[in-house]
Amino acid sequence: IPSIQNFRQSDFTFEGGELAALKRIQEWFDAGGPKHHLKFGHHKAHATEMSKKKNRLRISPWLAAGCISPRTLLEHHRRFAHQNEGTGMAAHWYQESKHRLAKRDYWHFMGLKFGRSLF
Repeated sequence: IPSIQNFRQSDFTFEGGELAALKRIQEWFDAGGPKHHLKFGHHKAHATEMSKKKNRLRISPWLAAGCISPRTLLEHHRRFAHQNEGTGMAAHWYQESKHRLAKRDYWHFMGLKFGRSLF
């Protein structure tokens, strides 16, 4: 039976705090941000490329711990979209970010409302 270490595919580590979250967001946007995830309106199909640390935001631990708010993250996405308006995909990137954060909040509140009966 393989150990859990055999399944580890990334070198991602979580360091708590708002500054660490902001640093991760800035690193991601400096590396191209959502350009890595979306190409002509579709998710890239290359799983190995998508699993690289630089290509994924991986902000969920900071959101879940309350180190950064969804509003702050959305503001960073809005600014990035505004700076990249000429790409033709800026509005799509921003809308995708809003959708994902709204979906996250929806399931969070449904879990609070219905508890174990949700599953």
